[in-house]
Amino acid sequence: MAMNPIVKAQLGTFIKMNPNATYSESDFFEVMSIFSLENGILGENIDPFRAHLKGDEFGIDGVAISIQGTLCTDVDEAEDILSVGKKHTSEFRFYQSKTSDNLDYGNVSKFLDAVYDFFTSQKFITGTQLENLIEVKDKIYEVAAKTSPSLRCFYCTTGSGQVSDMIQKLIDANKDRLAELNIFEEIHIECIGAKVIQNGFRSATN
Repeated sequence: MAMNPIVKAQLGTFIKMNPNATYSESDFFEVMSIFSLENGILGENIDPFRAHLKGDEFGIDGVAISIQGTLCTDVDEAEDILSVGKKHTSEFRFYQSKTSDNLDYGNVSKFLDAVYDFFTSQKFITGTQLENLIEVKDKIYEVAAKTSPSLRCFYCTTGSGQVSDMIQKLIDANKDRLAELNIFEEIHIECIGAKVIQNGFRSATN
């Protein structure tokens, strides 16, 4: 099936706003999903290209680590913020985006495995970007803030985002597995469809 026509038009606009010869249409959709959710739905104001992971071997397309509302991509940025005051709030936000109408069980599973791995054995971690993000994560936990960080995972498609019973069970099992680590204040795992991306894009560009 062809991509949702509204999302396709918005993607065309987004590409015009951010010309980049090295990015494919699916790369741009990954960044646009981050942009729509971060800046349109969550009310943040980040450069989505800084949260986007280059390459696709890890099962995650984007990671936004926010400390005191500021996106941190390396340990120096994190230390600058954490060195001031005591009551720091942090949030980890993970993104996976597919230009497909349906939620694929295998891809959702791979995404959630990769998120779990980020906080545990790190056997999937490759490349400087992810290594830097691991250092930011470690620094957040070193500081022992008054509240634990929150975790939000967004799996985005250009379809309805409708979750089957089987995928809901997968999400619930992963929430339990992540909760057992006892390192998060709260955990959200959401499957996002075209409508939310459309509305987020409108909010972020208005």
